[in-house]
Amino acid sequence: MPVYNSSHFLKDSINSILTQSFSNFEFIIINDGSTDNSLELINSFQHKDERIIVINQKHQGITKSLNTGIQICQGEFIVRMDADDIAFDTRLKQQLDFIKKHPDIDIVGSQIVVINEKNKIIKEIKNLPLDDTLIKWDLIFGTPLLHPTLLIRKTVFNKFGIFNDQFAYGQDLLMWRRIAKNIKFANLPDKLMKIRHSETSYEVDKVKCQKSIRISTLNQYLKNVCGINFRQIKEKQLNDFFISGKPVFTHYNNFMRLIMGIRKGFISLNCNNSKITKKINQRISLLFLRAFLLNSHSALSQLMYLTISVAIYPSILFKKKYWWHIKQGGLLHLR
Repeated sequence: MPVYNSSHFLKDSINSILTQSFSNFEFIIINDGSTDNSLELINSFQHKDERIIVINQKHQGITKSLNTGIQICQGEFIVRMDADDIAFDTRLKQQLDFIKKHPDIDIVGSQIVVINEKNKIIKEIKNLPLDDTLIKWDLIFGTPLLHPTLLIRKTVFNKFGIFNDQFAYGQDLLMWRRIAKNIKFANLPDKLMKIRHSETSYEVDKVKCQKSIRISTLNQYLKNVCGINFRQIKEKQLNDFFISGKPVFTHYNNFMRLIMGIRKGFISLNCNNSKITKKINQRISLLFLRAFLLNSHSALSQLMYLTISVAIYPSILFKKKYWWHIKQGGLLHLR
């Protein structure tokens, strides 16, 4: 757990680890030069619980703090934790049980509950992909692995190195895209973490940096998993899509060709399972449905989005949400 001026939330975060149903662990807390009373709080916990190991250092930033913790860890598995989040009390047990039963899995995350600074639930995120192939597909468009939820085999860092400390944020996405071809991911279907969201300047800077890394690492990742050279795509709208995940664009034909090319390349290189292929088709179908909702193009263009959506995944016609979206979209685009 890297800590920097987190005293307001620190007590709940630390307690949520110390009271886990699985108790055989070392708890490494790195105080990264906090100027509030974070270190005092950490030390008070350490006096009561010998599992806590405290590292006190000058402020170096979260990435270097993470690397320090990784290098110190003695265990076979490394669990990430942020100083303002709260772990459900079965988190460690569930993730350990899963990864021990699945020796081919290297990294496992979970679904989450998002809370605000007053511990009020903002939303639940419970549709993160569970399967390795789907996670690698979603890594094209964003981050289906939520860093504070992860349990990671230490062998991952032994084989591929630690995080790139030139990046203050987004170091996880950079790492996962770099090593994805050589490891396997999973997410558990259960919500095991409460992740805190705030509107601080820190969060704004973090999002900006993450967006930059998302686009700068995309070309190599697409080459690895799809055999596509993204650098050939010059249109700003397509770059914006891969940063934001929102299919808002002016030239839908280019967008359609690119997405279908990515789909074809990814399936040919990664999919030997018809169920997974079907789920990828479903994701693309929903993508074009979102394009229908988010763009105010001509009726012909809108019809094109819906036609592609149905052609790729015909079963969408039998989903109530599909028809609700059509209704909402029609209302949105009436002029």
